Amino acid sequence: MHTTLKQNHTLVYRSLPPGFVTAYPRKQTKCIKPEEGLSTLEALYIAYTILGRDTSTLLESYYWKNLFLQKNTHQLSLLTSL
Repeated sequence: MHTTLKQNHTLVYRSLPPGFVTAYPRKQTKCIKPEEGLSTLEALYIAYTILGRDTSTLLESYYWKNLFLQKNTHQLSLLTSL
């Protein structure tokens, strides 16, 4: 999907693969599917993994690091096996 912005710039919408689960304790009640949202850091980690960038220190200080990696072991393994 493309959206035309001012000055003829085009924004291309992208999304992460489905199936990832947040470890961040969300309290949103107005989202249609709050369990499908990710923290910004989690989304960056997934994007970096897809792009083959170094993620070794990205989650270093993230309080929910271990829980996030545990919940998404299968999904992350699918990305790294490509």
